[in-house]
Order: sequence, then C-alpha cells, then structure tokens
Amino acid sequence: MEVEGEILGLVILFLVVSAAFYFFIVRDSGDSEEVNLPDGSRNLSTTRAVNQTTGNATNGNNTTQNETAASMSFENIEELHWDHMPLAYRIVNNASRCEGAPIAEMKKAFEIVSKASSYKVNFTESVGNETADVNVSCVNRLELLKELKEKEVCKNVVLDYRSVQFSGYEVLADGDYVTSINIVSRNDSTNTYKVCYVRKSGVSFDWDPLDEASIKVKGGIISSARKTIYTLDSKYPSCIGFPAKEVHDVMHILGFAHTETPVFDDYYGWFFKDLRYFKDVMFPYSYCAYITELNDNYAECLKYIYSNGEIGIGCASVKFVG
Repeated sequence: MEVEGEILGLVILFLVVSAAFYFFIVRDSGDSEEVNLPDGSRNLSTTRAVNQTTGNATNGNNTTQNETAASMSFENIEELHWDHMPLAYRIVNNASRCEGAPIAEMKKAFEIVSKASSYKVNFTESVGNETADVNVSCVNRLELLKELKEKEVCKNVVLDYRSVQFSGYEVLADGDYVTSINIVSRNDSTNTYKVCYVRKSGVSFDWDPLDEASIKVKGGIISSARKTIYTLDSKYPSCIGFPAKEVHDVMHILGFAHTETPVFDDYYGWFFKDLRYFKDVMFPYSYCAYITELNDNYAECLKYIYSNGEIGIGCASVKFVG
C-alpha cells in the first residue's frame, strides 16, 4: 500500500508540473505575443488576430517593411468599412505601361489617406502570388475610347464666361459618358464647348475601366475593390501638387460616396456662392484649383471607424456608398 501511495503521489506531482508548464510557458508564449499594428502602436495578438502576411508596405517615411493583415473589432461601428488592415493592392494589366507618374500618384494618394487617418488606415503592395484587396488596373484610355467612336454623339454647349469649370456631365443625362470636351469659341461673355459623349445603355461595352473606383460589399463589409489608372499617353488630365482624382477614388475604395452637388445653371454654369462644394474631395468632379487636401471630416471619420470609435469625431457629415 505504501508503494502504491508513493506512485499515486508521483503521478499527481507530474500532472501539476505539466499543467504549470503549459499555463505559464506554452500558453504565454503563444497568445500574448506583442505585434506591431499598422498605426505604429503595439497591442496583444489576443485583441487583433494576425491572419497572414500580405507583402511589403511603404509608410510615411517611405521605408519598406513586412506587413500583416490583422482582423479588427468593429462592435461600435455601424458605418460601411473593411474588416482588416492594412489593405493589399496590386497593379495589374501591364503595370509597366503605368510606370512613372500614374503609379507614383496612386501611391501618393494611398499615403495621403493613410497619414490623414493617423495610419489607422494603411495600404501595402501585394507581391508574388499573394491575393489583393484592391486591384489597380493600368489601361490606355484612348485605346478604349476608340472602340466607342462609332457610338459617339457631339453637341455644342454655350456657357457664360463666369462658369468656374466645365466637365460636360453637368448638361448631360444620367448614363452618358463624356468622351471628349473642347472649347470651340469664346468671346467677352461666353464659351462654346463641343461635348462628345456615349449613351451607356445603348452600347455593349465593359465600362469598368472607364468608370470610377468601385467596391463589392458582403454583409455590410467591404470585401474587395477595383480602381483604374491611365497610361501617360492616355492624355487624361491630372492635378499638379495634390492628386485630387486619385485621393477621390481611394475614398471610394473605403466606401465613401459623392458629396452634395449644387444647382448648375444652363447659362451661367456654377454659381460663385457654391465654390465651397468644389473644395470637397468627394465632389463628383475633381477641380484641381480647389481640392488641395483631404478634408478634415473624412479624416476624422476614418479615424473613428478604424479605431472602433475610440478617436475621431464620427461620420455624421459624410456620405457612404449604397
């Protein structure tokens, strides 16, 4: 009996030591590992689970580092959002044709949005065979428009010289796509524009490369996005200094919709009192002279969403897709 008691005691002692070893060494070294988050802060992997490596990311100091896609908690957020950060993007469709300014401006736009959100939002370029959240497609716009030439319709539009800027869409119906716009003549009081366009509904054509950035949503969460950039020989205008169009589209990728559009007068064009609308990066038409930064209301909304409501003033003054 004494021998059996000693054996039982040894078994109990072994079980206690094994449990202690698991609890304090194995478990601690697995779940309590600190990870670097996209915003530069540190947290425990028990609060944000690391899923997979998505590639190399460039932060504000333009240094390249390995990034991981981290699932995030959004129990305090009702607004449309992605469920992880950073977002991986990939330049597709003959990326070499967009080397230089087109890709550089796109990356600059990603950085502008990331910095404005205090790096709560971040982007990383997908490499190799890794999947991407955002496909950035490189295309030649002129080549696409050639396919639409036979369906093109043109008309002259006369506007007072005080119209701030004219994109063509202001005088067209919904569903019309502007293929070109040129000034035919001008005098002391008016400009005459030749606007050429195609009615989308009457053409069998893949419009995605010519349309704005778009997203796919599943269960209230953004699941993927697409964006087009144009080759240098596409003759598509871009802004100098601040990449207004690119930032505009990055905000679409993040679920933001166009802002309010004021009334456009058929003769006078835009009214001077409405200039405040033109300074909003989500105004439907990107006016380089007026859009020089990402507006504070969008920056605060991004901080609010991607901090799970811990910082930022909220999103009451912005609109979302859908």
